[in-house]
Amino acid sequence: MNQKYWTEFYKTWDVKTPTSFARFCMEYIQKDKTLIDVGCGTGRDTYYFAKNCITSIGVDQSTKPEESHNAVFYQENFLNFEFARCQVYGRFFLHAIETLEIVQFIDKCKDLVMLEFRNLGDLPVLYGNHRRNLIDGRSVFTTLTDHNFEVLFYQLSQGLAEYKGENPLICRIIAKKKY
Repeated sequence: MNQKYWTEFYKTWDVKTPTSFARFCMEYIQKDKTLIDVGCGTGRDTYYFAKNCITSIGVDQSTKPEESHNAVFYQENFLNFEFARCQVYGRFFLHAIETLEIVQFIDKCKDLVMLEFRNLGDLPVLYGNHRRNLIDGRSVFTTLTDHNFEVLFYQLSQGLAEYKGENPLICRIIAKKKY
């Protein structure tokens, strides 16, 4: 991950509304369990979950937003952070890390996992000055099932994360660890 790029990016980012993915995930989240927002950035989705009575932890190595309501934030590399048996939310996180780290990330997950990321074949228009690791959603699906997850939802589509005229090819996956 390019920590310097994201640290500068978040200084100028002022969007406060939750993403459509955060709103979509609400039907899967258990309110009595802690949620970890990995790669939380400015914390806008973390705040949204906290405002909906979900104890929420935001983790990002580039920024540490202000704590509020049920939201606590850590400026930490996800590899050094313990996920325990928390629900894990990662929007636009997987395409910011290396492929080997994706497997390490999935290894750390022990409960519900909610992922949204740019898929292989996407052609980024905005913010082209940094590298994205475009990922084949089918490989993430397979990695999850290989790590004993049941995939509850899988979608590969455009129209899920439109922003300023950009309509990226997005993969959404919701999976639950089987025991």
